[in-house]
Amino acid sequence: ARTEQTLGLINKRDLNVLGRRLYAAFERKAGKIEFINPGIAPDLAEDTLTLVQSPNKKEPGQTHWGLYNGSLNALEWEHFAPIKRSRELLELLTWCHRNGVIDSSTRLALHPGSSDLSEFELFNLLGSLQQTIALPLGTVREERLLHTSVPSEVLILVNVGRDPLKHHRDLNILMTTERTDSLSYAGVRENLVLTLDQ
Repeated sequence: ARTEQTLGLINKRDLNVLGRRLYAAFERKAGKIEFINPGIAPDLAEDTLTLVQSPNKKEPGQTHWGLYNGSLNALEWEHFAPIKRSRELLELLTWCHRNGVIDSSTRLALHPGSSDLSEFELFNLLGSLQQTIALPLGTVREERLLHTSVPSEVLILVNVGRDPLKHHRDLNILMTTERTDSLSYAGVRENLVLTLDQ
């Protein structure tokens, strides 16, 4: 720009917009969903995947979710390297949706581990993500890039992979159903909201 004497054509606003676009695209931080296919491959969707919750060997007492290629049974998946691993199920599913790894034709095998996740809940989670995060994402206007980053929409999911009534069924405890408020359930006024994911 200096040698061609075009430096005066680049103003501070343009540099700010360019800097923020680069920052948004390449910054690595916790909670950010990594985009692995910016138009390089036409389709990353897999025909069959296996979703597994397993103990985290690096952090005793903790679990993580792994995504494996193919339909693997409980004895097979341990012998394969995962495509992606995440502490939280929602983060892994969002990554799959955002990158087009799971689409409407993908078949999923589920090994829920110690979670209470069912296939029904899994497909509802994927449906919620597809409805909330419509693809392809639209282009961000320059005006939004020049302002502080704030969420424009928040999806809150309650008790992902957790059944708050499991111990009641396991113990065959009869509870009055006069109160159906999930924050003050039944006669014992138990809070059924165990986790919130956003």
